[in-house]
Amino acid sequence: MFEGKGALLAQLLAFIVTTSVLAYAARTAFGLVFSFILGVLAMVITRFTIQGKTPLVCMKIPLLRKVDAYSLLTILYAVLLILLLSAHTLGVMPKHLVFFREWYAIPVQNYIFLLASIGTIFFLPGYFIFRLIDKDCSIRGLDTLVFSFLLSCFYTPFIGLISMLLLGEVSTVFFLSISLLFLTIYIFVSKIYLKNTGIEKVNLTIHARPMLLIVIAAFFAASLAFSKDYGYIICDLWIHQGYSLSILKLGLDAVRIPLGWIHIGFAYLFIVSSFPVINSMLVINLLQIMPILAFYCMVRQIFQEQSDMIADIATMFFSLFSGFGWIFALKLMQNDSWPNALTHTASTVANDTLFSNLWSLPGLSPELGIGFTAFFALVYLLFFTSKRKKTIIALTFLIFITGWFAHTSEVLIFVILLGILLLNRFIGRSRKLSISSALIAGLFTVLIVSQFSQTVGLFKVGFLQSALLLVYLSVATLWSVIFQKKSQLFMRKTVNVEHNRIIYTAVVMLILFLWMLSFYLWVVEETTLWNLCSIISDVGFVPWYVYPIRLGIVGFFAVLAILFNRIIHEQFKEMKELIYTLLILCGILFFLGKAITIANIYIQNTNYYEIAILRYFLPAFVSLIAAIFLWCVLRSVHTRILRISSIKRKLLREVAVSALIASILIMGTTSTLFSIDYWADQSRSTISGDLNIAEVMLEKNSPFWNATFVGFSYESMYILKRLGVKQVYDPMARVIVLSPTGETYYFALWFTDANVLLYTPEIDDF
Repeated sequence: MFEGKGALLAQLLAFIVTTSVLAYAARTAFGLVFSFILGVLAMVITRFTIQGKTPLVCMKIPLLRKVDAYSLLTILYAVLLILLLSAHTLGVMPKHLVFFREWYAIPVQNYIFLLASIGTIFFLPGYFIFRLIDKDCSIRGLDTLVFSFLLSCFYTPFIGLISMLLLGEVSTVFFLSISLLFLTIYIFVSKIYLKNTGIEKVNLTIHARPMLLIVIAAFFAASLAFSKDYGYIICDLWIHQGYSLSILKLGLDAVRIPLGWIHIGFAYLFIVSSFPVINSMLVINLLQIMPILAFYCMVRQIFQEQSDMIADIATMFFSLFSGFGWIFALKLMQNDSWPNALTHTASTVANDTLFSNLWSLPGLSPELGIGFTAFFALVYLLFFTSKRKKTIIALTFLIFITGWFAHTSEVLIFVILLGILLLNRFIGRSRKLSISSALIAGLFTVLIVSQFSQTVGLFKVGFLQSALLLVYLSVATLWSVIFQKKSQLFMRKTVNVEHNRIIYTAVVMLILFLWMLSFYLWVVEETTLWNLCSIISDVGFVPWYVYPIRLGIVGFFAVLAILFNRIIHEQFKEMKELIYTLLILCGILFFLGKAITIANIYIQNTNYYEIAILRYFLPAFVSLIAAIFLWCVLRSVHTRILRISSIKRKLLREVAVSALIASILIMGTTSTLFSIDYWADQSRSTISGDLNIAEVMLEKNSPFWNATFVGFSYESMYILKRLGVKQVYDPMARVIVLSPTGETYYFALWFTDANVLLYTPEIDDF
């Protein structure tokens, strides 16, 4: 009895310490909520360490006992399509788009239409394409959601392009009708429906991992903190709103691929749901949860469910943990106010390098989120074991195309890393050939299509990079096939370098020395870091010693994984090669980032920056290494606790464990907490009476006319592009000069039906 109370006491202690310390550092209600969520997380990890298991969250659905998931989703998709199609054809939807509404002022039926639109645009179409490819339902559950999302991100813009080619506009009725037609053909002609009925049954009990649910809850809390400023959307969401509006106004001329394909999907969400534009963008912001879910599925697939806890810990590291920027912020708070200290920290070293995560905070470019979801899905397929090669090839091809169209860089970097992974032995030869063949076909496809799209504003980014990587991947594949034994010998020698203890010890000591040196340089050269901001903004340059600072305690655990590798080998002997491969990939990513910076400075701007490697790619692989190490440590601690016979000693050990876990969470997530507080503290921009003027103009005029402008500077063009206004160099008759006020430049597009908006340079001050 007392032993159970001791475990409960340790969990409560972990909750109290974590919550109280983080809550003391928090300054907003959102920070307090985040602190509470982290306290619950500390309890779950403490329970796992002491008892060796975590509870599952179960939900029973007795009403669906005789209904399979395939039939249920088929009925749901058909009902949603008919509902939306009827609403648009019968005149239920408003004739003109609304720019913004307070959430409480939006009718309930509009929320229903919004949810229906999200399902029919971003999830359900891809599900049926996915089931057409994966006929055996070998991929299930949360993994299905990720692949359905990616395939929907390919399907919806593709139908939009057809609509613009045939009708000259993004047509709602066309999209819904074609989707309903495809669903009907899919069910009654292909007979896939009959084949799949009964295969994918809805379980009477749905199990959910508590740590994943905690991460999701923390994400939504951060989303609310970021997007509370309803009137003015900050960061990249502005730009994507403008791109989507320009597609509705200008049609095919406004489509940009890569870096613009998904805007067709956003445009469809505006007109299919008839939800206010700004409110819709804030809802779209929630789709940034998909990279986190994709990462979780990827890690679980890599370990083949040997330990779901590793996937939980890795996802926690990847989404919740950030760097040691909180130390810098606390130092500044001694002599400055709290808001100024956070602002200073957030703008030091590549803007938000010292802050971030969850996942790099909502408000990230939506297309970048899709790109990384595709990246993790491709890694997932690399480790996916299936007897159906056609399934792997088809999914890899479509996911690569989707990622390339949405945000080219992520899938191209996957191709670079794949060339290294082809040397690995734990990935089967057949699987490597399937993935490589699909990617070669994908690269060849995008190069061919780009040659037939010169009249449209398509394929301006990534052509040269794709061509070079096509050659690179072809050579790497041939090498891995023809010289397979030499490739395996190379990897074997690389992995077994630890047998030479002198070399191994020297490498480990060098890494530890550089890790400690980075802190010294960071402290001593704060002024230098501040002065480097201009260089960082231009080319994304990051000093090498910032990498350990940004990776934080997760990076420290990765270093410990190298130092104490025997702990891992004792519990995960079969993962020895995987860990060293991950370390090699981390090194390649570091040098790739430096190569990108050198190219940007001395050769030509690549439209990509080293800072992206540090923010997004490295944390993913480092989190995986650190998760393996921490899992092994926690398992070892659990084993030692079980061996203790004395109740008092066991209680002291359990209390020490709870304190250790609380310390790890506090040191790892304080920067994330400060990031949430930083955005939550931003005051809401005032919505003046000009909003009413904009709404009146929307009612009296077509909301999207061919308004154009002449920009005098880059800043002026940049701001008006956010509003979806197209730039021209041959202005026509009527010209309107905008006055330099915040409300005017924000709503200027809606104030006038002028052909040309002449933008004054003074407005750049804003």
